[in-house]
Amino acid sequence: MRFVQDHGRSHFFAQRDITLDDPPPADAILCRDVLTHLPDYGVWAALSRFKASGARHLIATTHIGGSNPPILLGHWRPLDLCAPPFNLPRPRILILEGQANQSKALGVWHLGNLEFAE
Repeated sequence: MRFVQDHGRSHFFAQRDITLDDPPPADAILCRDVLTHLPDYGVWAALSRFKASGARHLIATTHIGGSNPPILLGHWRPLDLCAPPFNLPRPRILILEGQANQSKALGVWHLGNLEFAE
């Protein structure tokens, strides 16, 4: 972890590799526009670290109806976390980010209830 800036006891910014580094203690993890750039093994690694962190909620970008095609690290795909191979349950809350005809959204999941295996 590389410390960037301190904003008091409850706020700070840090640079981390979400596939290798443990996230700091938090109630929720916001992961916007990141998982879409990872191949499946990277998404699994990040999800495992998120769940093991003890955070209660995950707020992550998902694309409704995405097909999850294979990609190389750093490329992009319309990742649907509810579709195979991830098969997360329907998010508790779905916040559409685009216009009505676009699929991009932020999904909110309770991490304690997530069951998945790589």
